[in-house]
Amino acid sequence: MLKKTISHISDKKTVILAITMFTAYIIYTLSLSIWCKGYYTYEDMFGPLSKNAMIAISINLFLLLSFLFLYFLSSKCDDYRKSFILSIIVIVLLITSLRILPDVADSYYDQNFYDAGGHMIRGAFVTLTGHSDPNIDSYFDLQPAFFWFTAIFINIIYGTPSSPSDPVFGFFVKWFHVIAVLIYIPILFEFLKRNSLRFREIFLALFLFFTLSFSRFHYAAQTYANALFWLSLTLLFDIMMYRELKKIFMLMLIFTAVIFIHEGVTVFMITALISIIIALLLSKYTKKPLLTALILFTYFFVSWFIYLLYISNFTLSTFTSTVISVIKRFLFEGVSGVVSQGVYRPWRPWENVVRFKAIYMGTLILSGIFLTVWMYKVTRNNTYLFKTFVILGVSTLIGAVAAGLGGAGYIERVPELLLPLYSVAFVGAFKQFNNQKYEDILRKVFIALMFFFIISAPFVYFSGRNFQSVLTSVDSAGNFLRMHTQTIAGLYITTMVRSAYAPLLTNSTFTPNTLYWLQIDIQTLYYLIGDPQIMYQHADYARMICSVIYFNPSVQLLYC
Repeated sequence: MLKKTISHISDKKTVILAITMFTAYIIYTLSLSIWCKGYYTYEDMFGPLSKNAMIAISINLFLLLSFLFLYFLSSKCDDYRKSFILSIIVIVLLITSLRILPDVADSYYDQNFYDAGGHMIRGAFVTLTGHSDPNIDSYFDLQPAFFWFTAIFINIIYGTPSSPSDPVFGFFVKWFHVIAVLIYIPILFEFLKRNSLRFREIFLALFLFFTLSFSRFHYAAQTYANALFWLSLTLLFDIMMYRELKKIFMLMLIFTAVIFIHEGVTVFMITALISIIIALLLSKYTKKPLLTALILFTYFFVSWFIYLLYISNFTLSTFTSTVISVIKRFLFEGVSGVVSQGVYRPWRPWENVVRFKAIYMGTLILSGIFLTVWMYKVTRNNTYLFKTFVILGVSTLIGAVAAGLGGAGYIERVPELLLPLYSVAFVGAFKQFNNQKYEDILRKVFIALMFFFIISAPFVYFSGRNFQSVLTSVDSAGNFLRMHTQTIAGLYITTMVRSAYAPLLTNSTFTPNTLYWLQIDIQTLYYLIGDPQIMYQHADYARMICSVIYFNPSVQLLYC
């Protein structure tokens, strides 16, 4: 049925599909340049998609047509060279549509995620001083190698910067996601190739990965650590399946790098190793792969524990208290209480967006689990067995911890990290559904599910961009503070600067002889304050009782 339909599609119709796809891309590009030149407001909860309906329609049309085009190429095209070139063109257009064009249009914004600015300060500190110092910033304890790499990278491609205001830092942070894509593609390509996908099917899996991705690949340690996690899984599957023991030493080096780059992904990796060990115990494998997995787990866990005990200053106590707090939350509030608190937001419109994202994530995770289990049942390929246990282990254990920590910023990391595994399962399911033995209704349900993911993906990806992006004027206010107050290395302000919204959140008063930061644009306050009008009234009150010592369109510095 579906296979027969595809075989009757003529080259002329494929050309028409390609022309329509490219037209949608051009309309999307022009729409961004016309309607995304100003600031975001409270109403722009889906970022550029909220600016004008044409932007949302054109990007969704482009994504759907690109998906169909790559699917036809992977199923039908006999010309290897032609399909390779066309597939690359589609992937390039996809990456630019989501990762580059919106940032070009957002000319008022320096970064697309509010954590990126703080990370830039840390990266600049290592670049300018030549070392990290956990006593100055605990992030140097949590993920030191991330900032070491920043220093190495900038020194290699740019040279030694002269000051914190050097443009290379701002450029590096704003366009870091382009570097991330260049790092991801070869690692993902190798991961997908080792999962029995044909060359043209790999491009379809890459399309699903970049389309369904939650992350902006912003300047953060996990962006690097994710790639190392996927590379580790590739090597693990090779070692377990094909006894390629010479890769063990390479895997140990990667494990060590993960420990120094990101604590969270370290826990993900430990969970994945335990899941693979459980899969080996329940399967009919010989003892050698199980022994190898136990050795690798022991090395990784002991190395991490030594790092916590002897190298880090704060991480062990923080990690222990976090685990205890999560256990207490589940004991006292129950699963339903933790979940309801995780999706709760004080402002109802944003809470509805969070619920939509939760439904999307839940559907994606459950679909990935179901299809991976089904693919193992159909193919009896043991890599699907390992992937099933990895997905189940990470989703249940890490998902529970993420929910216990409040959901926001944590729960999204689970499907993001497992997305390459889902992409393999989705493409594998497409191959199976081309088989005549499956009912038409199953194919239709699966295609409808893919369409739901692709149409919803841009809304999930851009959601919250209006308050997560950092305005140029916000960075200008930070530079003013660094120029006129005492700092460490010209970066860390030694004067205590409090948020002007702190009295509102703590039901207290403004403290005399204190410097307050009053941010008038949206930012993370979206999570904390339910009514925007209360924010504005509080800002007016703050200006009445304090002196304004600096102001720009989005930030005021007050001295009380």
